[in-house]
Amino acid sequence: IEAQARTEERLGRLEEAMAQLAERAARLEEIVAQQTERLGRLEETTARLIEAQARTEERLGRLEEAMAQLAERAARLEEIVAQQTERLGRLEETTARLIEAQARTEERLGRLEEAMAQLAERAARLEEIVAQQTERIGRLEEAMVHMEERVSRLEETMAQVVETQRQMGELLQQLIRRQDQLEARQERMERELAAVREDIHQIRQDIGQMRKTQDRFGNIIGVTTEGQMVRELRQWIEEKGHQLQGPIFSLPLDGETEIDGVAPLITAQGQTCWLLASAKARVRRGDVEEFIGLLKSQRVQRLLNQAGIEGSVLPLIFGIIADHSVTGEAQMFKVGLILSGQGEVIAPAVQELEVEPS
Repeated sequence: IEAQARTEERLGRLEEAMAQLAERAARLEEIVAQQTERLGRLEETTARLIEAQARTEERLGRLEEAMAQLAERAARLEEIVAQQTERLGRLEETTARLIEAQARTEERLGRLEEAMAQLAERAARLEEIVAQQTERIGRLEEAMVHMEERVSRLEETMAQVVETQRQMGELLQQLIRRQDQLEARQERMERELAAVREDIHQIRQDIGQMRKTQDRFGNIIGVTTEGQMVRELRQWIEEKGHQLQGPIFSLPLDGETEIDGVAPLITAQGQTCWLLASAKARVRRGDVEEFIGLLKSQRVQRLLNQAGIEGSVLPLIFGIIADHSVTGEAQMFKVGLILSGQGEVIAPAVQELEVEPS
């Protein structure tokens, strides 16, 4: 009987231990279920990351291929420039009867040097973009839109480089023909070498003046686009039934920022606002967001207020031509898009711009 009592006591403790074990097993099953659910979500996230990484590697591959092509063309260009430098050294022995031809040659060489400088500047911008992309690999999904835009500009740059190479080839053929003529007359060149060197010095000074003139020409192109913008904006305002309350002026805000077109306006619905326009020869993806971001910046709004511009605004962008992707961006930001010869593509909306945090 005493042994049976001990047995029953032990069975009671065993049953209590079994109940605790069953409770722990239930909690373990709940934890395992939670972990299974989390593993499912993790596997789904991992699949998306693998897909995004594949897209990233594909685009980086295209960029590396474009970089390799640019490097190869730059190497060929350097070889051509080296050959040209050697030939220009021999051209310094030109005679007085070839001074006029030499002047034309130097003028063409000036254009070639400018094209080379533009290529170097574009290559520097490309290196800067690649460096930025290296730093932003972790945020590549967010920066993919900007990457595509930069690759588009790179392709345009490559097309310009190819055109520059073609022009250089034509120029070098002309130089080779002139060089054959110069070699036959070299004995008579030596007597007039000093005079030729003085003329070359004067030509180089003239080239410097030509470069300054070309810089001014770039400014003239911008002014021409803005002038066309004013004409077509006036026509658009008249067609929409709006009323200008003053002339359309450009508004330099500081040394860094300028609004291409500013004018007070009463809409066809009777709402008073300020017309704020940006003029672009070619409207690219990102120009709309950049324009709205500029108008929302605290610094620009402070400068606009100092110029007496405040309250509601009617933002729009004028361009000679625009990329297809610009229309969606303009609709999203409620910015008008007017193209030369086509008129209104996206209608603008009157807005109250809120200052974005700096």
